[in-house]
Amino acid sequence: MKKFALSVCAAIASAAGAQVQFNEVLVNPPGSDNGNEFIELKSSVPNYDMTGLTIVVIEGDCGAGCVAGTIDVVLNLGGKSTGSNSLFLWRDAASVLPPGPDPATPVFVQDFVPDLENGSNTWLIVTGFTGSVTQDLDANNDGILDSTPWTAVIDALGYKDGNNRSTHLQYASQLGGLDITDNVLPDPDGFTPDIFGRVCGAVVSMDLLGTVPGPYTPDPIEQAWFPALGQQIDPAYLDTPGAENMGCVNTGPSCDPIDFNNDTLFPDTADIDDFLSVFSGGPCSTGTCNDIDFNNDTLFPDTTDIDSLLSVFSGGPCL
Repeated sequence: MKKFALSVCAAIASAAGAQVQFNEVLVNPPGSDNGNEFIELKSSVPNYDMTGLTIVVIEGDCGAGCVAGTIDVVLNLGGKSTGSNSLFLWRDAASVLPPGPDPATPVFVQDFVPDLENGSNTWLIVTGFTGSVTQDLDANNDGILDSTPWTAVIDALGYKDGNNRSTHLQYASQLGGLDITDNVLPDPDGFTPDIFGRVCGAVVSMDLLGTVPGPYTPDPIEQAWFPALGQQIDPAYLDTPGAENMGCVNTGPSCDPIDFNNDTLFPDTADIDDFLSVFSGGPCSTGTCNDIDFNNDTLFPDTTDIDSLLSVFSGGPCL
């Protein structure tokens, strides 16, 4: 078990200590994309200075005329910070949003050029970025990056087009992040997310229903959870740019969220460290850790809780 734990930690080492994560990203609004796209970030502490961080979006479309590995979008976060609510919103227009952002959220308005693409993509937040738009990081299109023009990756989410999962690519997995491709609905009937974000200790990707300018509601069928622990999006859920994400409901027995230490960062190796510390009678680094009955079988201390934590942390089932 110790070797497995070490391999998991090594696999996501790039995300360890992450300070900022994607919280909600709308890439394909119902109706017109231009003027309605946004990127919402969340920091582990309020008023976090994001100078030195860059958002990088890498193309994943492949097949005939494969362009996978090309940098599509570069957004410099220098001089920007999250608010007292730990949120930051980058919009492509200043039009009215229903519902509107939390007044505590700093809102930056600048059009995305090019627009955020709807197909296969890998989304990164990195430090020390030295690359450029159109740079090809996977010259032979084998799904493995040949170059990584950054010093560290602190968040990584990637997905493949629901109609082209067999040929398209995502690079988040090799960078310690999550592949949030819909693998529930069959190819070519799967979906490419209109929106993705973090809800209830997991990442959810889904399609949206509604009309411009919103509010938008989730498609009840086309949604996928990572990890999948029996959640469903709350029926009252709305897309909430610049405000806290709404919740989920459980549909059956499940493990606790993987954000064991409640620092809003996941996946994050500090959750494993804190769980093992609390499990052995030690302290919680944040002072607000969850209970050690991770799989909610009412047995604790119980090594199955450790096995479940590691399984869920690496994208597996609740044991």
